Amino acid sequence: MLGGRTFDAQSAQRNEVVINETFAKQLFPADAGSPVGKRFRSAGNGTDVEASPWYTVVAVARDAIMHGLLNDGVEPTVYFPFGGGPTTGRTTLIVRGTDDPRFPEQLRQLAASLGSRGVPPTITNVEQELSDSIAEPRFSMRILAAFAALAVVLAAIGLYGVISYTVARRTREIGIRMTLGATRNSIARLVVADGLRLSVVGVVLGLIGAVAATRVIETALYGVQRGDPWSFALGAVALLVISAAACLVPTIRATAVDPAVAVRAE
Repeated sequence: MLGGRTFDAQSAQRNEVVINETFAKQLFPADAGSPVGKRFRSAGNGTDVEASPWYTVVAVARDAIMHGLLNDGVEPTVYFPFGGGPTTGRTTLIVRGTDDPRFPEQLRQLAASLGSRGVPPTITNVEQELSDSIAEPRFSMRILAAFAALAVVLAAIGLYGVISYTVARRTREIGIRMTLGATRNSIARLVVADGLRLSVVGVVLGLIGAVAATRVIETALYGVQRGDPWSFALGAVALLVISAAACLVPTIRATAVDPAVAVRAE
């Protein structure tokens, strides 16, 4: 609750309501003060607005997601006291319970005491409801993550193959460098620098493509901006680390070259 008071026993008779932040901004956009105490009328399902009762705002509640974890945003919401407001034909209660095995039966008794007209209530777990609401996008993200991991593995294998081939082709050059006084450390830096140079170019091109591709998965993102800089930065660093690891074996092979053998090699 961001302001105002909660319902009391007479709130339904006085047509009192609680609205969320989004609805308050839409309903009173030019009002710099609190919407508490303001009144409004609404009409729906063919009802004339003139026939609708006046509702008095008694409080403003913080925005909350009402229809699944991954929706298109917070919707304007009006909370009515129990027994008041438009008749929707159904009532949903959120009850905090325990792990007591008798709890489901207690919920059924509670529903019966509230006048469910003999209709057995549907009892679901809130955690399960949240999990089900993101089941489809979670499956899609797992598929994308699997393909992304496969792409990283293929990139590391490809980089390893390119660097290994380059080292094999430059065996004579490496031998001459070592004969002229190059140290193993300098040869290692040379090989790693060549590998990382290719990786940096690939990461830059990949980031450009990734920024463009995020439009495709924007609707499946939750709590993360489409152009989140931390996600791109961590992804780039991870790829560079994998690239450096892929250069390890070719680097060891290059520093183990015998200058005498390398100079005689064709």
